[in-house]
Amino acid sequence: MGHEAAAAKLAVEAVLPGIYFESAPQNATAPYKVCRMRSPGRDSQVIAGKRAMASPLVDVGIWVEWDPCSAVAQAGAKEIDEAMESLRSYRVTDANGDGWEVSSMREAMLLHEEVDTKSGSGKKFYWVGGSYRLSISAV
Repeated sequence: MGHEAAAAKLAVEAVLPGIYFESAPQNATAPYKVCRMRSPGRDSQVIAGKRAMASPLVDVGIWVEWDPCSAVAQAGAKEIDEAMESLRSYRVTDANGDGWEVSSMREAMLLHEEVDTKSGSGKKFYWVGGSYRLSISAV
């Protein structure tokens, strides 16, 4: 995991405790929240051969069963928006002791449907939330 990815994970975990990254464990029970990196973005500033700023795009949402417009889905999406909005200038320190400043801006809503074909139940699951552009800068 790159330094920027670690900074993103630390910041999102701080504002959305209990969120899973990339995927939830198989035994997770809906509803639960997941953050996935959709695009690593690009290194927008390099100083002396070292990345100083990156801008990944992450999808953050709540997985719910059957109804993406349920009260649970809508409350979860609202909580995610408010939490990600709070990342205006959030500072984290990674495992190597490097400091990062993380901010977030919502780019789009997120609604994704999946059908359980493995168990044969045909149960529908929806991922409801948003896509957020993170700005991650070395400090």
